[in-house]
Amino acid sequence: GIRNRHFFDEVFHQEWRRAVRQKYPITLLLLDIDHFKRVNDTYGHLSGDDCLAVVAKEVDGMFNRPSDVVARYGGEEFVVILPYVEYDSALRLAEQVRGRIADRTIRAGGHRINVTVSIGVSSLVPKEADDPKSLIGRADEALYSAKSAGRNRVLGDR
Repeated sequence: GIRNRHFFDEVFHQEWRRAVRQKYPITLLLLDIDHFKRVNDTYGHLSGDDCLAVVAKEVDGMFNRPSDVVARYGGEEFVVILPYVEYDSALRLAEQVRGRIADRTIRAGGHRINVTVSIGVSSLVPKEADDPKSLIGRADEALYSAKSAGRNRVLGDR
């Protein structure tokens, strides 16, 4: 029920170019469902798919501005593009997402499933010489730092 990776790639590059021209911050949240393989192994892939859909809907429902984009990034990863959102605000938003997912019991395939997410946050006001992939890479590094630090947490690239 959310956008796919191809849509993300297109919109991200458009938004990046606009942020360069207008000199405003662009922020990414990169989310990964913690230990998702266990969900599939324990409850089956159909329940895992239902779980992914519920998490996607929950995350998407938290971002309502027309410029906000929530998309599937890969496997059990999601990405959120937040134009005009600065780093500190993004950390607060990411923490709200993390908390909402952690507090939710998902009903999937007759099972009650609890999952958590780790979130990497990256933000900058891009310049012409900057590479858009650098923002994605920084969010990815922050995500993996969050996972390495114990999961179910938000970390930024600062």
